[in-house]
Amino acid sequence: MSALSLREIEDTLRHAAPEKRHQTLRAVADLFLSSAPSLDETHVEVFDTVFETLLEEPHRSGLAELSQRMAPVENAPPKLVKRLANDSDISVAGPVLAQSPRLSTDDLCEIARTKGNAHMLAMSTRTDLAEPVTDILVYKGDQQVARSVASNRAARLSPTGLDKLVERAESDQSISASLSARPEIEPELLKTALCKATARAELSSKAVAAAMRLAITLKQTDDLHD
Repeated sequence: MSALSLREIEDTLRHAAPEKRHQTLRAVADLFLSSAPSLDETHVEVFDTVFETLLEEPHRSGLAELSQRMAPVENAPPKLVKRLANDSDISVAGPVLAQSPRLSTDDLCEIARTKGNAHMLAMSTRTDLAEPVTDILVYKGDQQVARSVASNRAARLSPTGLDKLVERAESDQSISASLSARPEIEPELLKTALCKATARAELSSKAVAAAMRLAITLKQTDDLHD
């Protein structure tokens, strides 16, 4: 398919039937990607508007493909990228969550707070994860997300995030091994976090023991009910 000019695309949008939207979407993506290195932000904004118009339609055909193509592009249309990253379908959101440089730390934090484990797992592999993002991932995410963060050596960990990962490592050998292999974690810092984790474990054990003693006492005095 030959590249379309923006004017031709606008004319197409005015008269296109819904079933033609996928073809038009691909044509716009082709035109953008072929010229992206030479586009300034003003021109990128024009493409953003065109994509926004295209995506107003309820038809979702082509969105996953579009996300894959736009994910690594440094100057991809920012509104389009955010729209794709917030999609509930992980096949659409995943590629840009994992790669797009257009997503800021604030964008990632908001998505991590509002989406589920699949979205968090996708962003956990990024090479530019800042501490506010990893904090959310290791506290909110499931064990698979935590493992991915721990093994991503480019992800930056705050002392609080590291403490939480060490806590999760108590029952997960994979996380423990990943933390031990991270060169940026000073041995003293890891030792401190391990001490905190040990203290938590001891307190938990003491609490369980105390509860058991109380239950036994109540049972002996016939005060233990359902």
